[in-house]
Amino acid sequence: MKILLWGCISSPWTMWFIKDFLLKYDYDVYVLETSITDQHRKFFEDNNINIIECPSKVINWYKNGKRGNRFKTLYIYYLQIKAVLNSGNYDIINLHYVDEFNAFLCILLKRIQKSKLILSYWGSDLLRISTSTLKRTGLLTKKSDFITFDNEDLKMKFNGLYSWSYKKKNEVVFLGLPILNIIDKKMKSNNENLFRERWNIPLNKKVIAIGYNAIPEQQHLEVIKCINNLSEKEKENIFLLFQMTYGRDEEYCLQVKKCAEATGCQFLFLENFLTDEEVAEIRIITDIYINAQKTDAFSGSVCENLFSETVLVNAKWLRYKEFDKAKFKFIEFSDWMDLEDKLNKALNENVDLSSNSELIWSMRAWESCAPKWEEVYRGVLNEE
Repeated sequence: MKILLWGCISSPWTMWFIKDFLLKYDYDVYVLETSITDQHRKFFEDNNINIIECPSKVINWYKNGKRGNRFKTLYIYYLQIKAVLNSGNYDIINLHYVDEFNAFLCILLKRIQKSKLILSYWGSDLLRISTSTLKRTGLLTKKSDFITFDNEDLKMKFNGLYSWSYKKKNEVVFLGLPILNIIDKKMKSNNENLFRERWNIPLNKKVIAIGYNAIPEQQHLEVIKCINNLSEKEKENIFLLFQMTYGRDEEYCLQVKKCAEATGCQFLFLENFLTDEEVAEIRIITDIYINAQKTDAFSGSVCENLFSETVLVNAKWLRYKEFDKAKFKFIEFSDWMDLEDKLNKALNENVDLSSNSELIWSMRAWESCAPKWEEVYRGVLNEE
């Protein structure tokens, strides 16, 4: 089967999707060259992924931030469509991360080639886009053959936006988390003390991780204020961990660092991008993970912490639909005052975490996710 994979081609999530699903099921995969780095090109070439070459005008347009007037944009559309048509017909076009621009092109290709079109929504393409933009995009998405969502919250948002959604075949199909395999292997090695030494974290301290990226929506400052209200004795036994890589704003990072210093707690600021091996170690050595961001859609980082038997202290406003379907064990807080009380519980009591690892593995390991993607693909192909 010939598959055209479109959108977020350079994302690690897309790489995992190709490696752990499409290649394992022997699909013939094509990608469009728009913003492929040398590293990604090597991955595609090493794995026999077909790269549809585009004219330099298309490549430069992407490099320059898609700048130009309406006529130039339409011309770029034409060049991309022409490049795809020259590569032959496709059984399935799968658009990952849905936006107006890419949805328009994929609908056009679907009509010309009589292909099946699967739209795959990730997190922020539904949760952090204006309603007016989503309504315009909906005029296109209703022309697809199948829609997948990476979690239940996205599906609920989609169904609430579009009155026609009940007529459209759609399903929650998770993207797998290959890092779970790495965490599992490292946990079985019983080397947590070695990992702590590697990251210069004292063995006798409780490690509290706050958020998983550097954007203000993670609400680091509010969480730090709550930690600062703990007793001095408790703060002496705490080590704070900040993963401040994605979405960095230097001024905001400086604010967070100053507030962390003011608590008197030891802390570690991770400012360089981490390998999967390093992320796995960070998850394992974390005792408590505070998830207080404004919005989220059952992110991979939350899943990784649950899998590594970390105590999740989760904001009530982030009550994921997955929590209603599976009996995850975690601590929930309703507001900032309540967070102080729940932190005391997490620090001083033995919290039952049984079954968290098994539940996450059944949901998010690629060995569990790939067969579900195969069902979607085969189902779409078998439709008349």
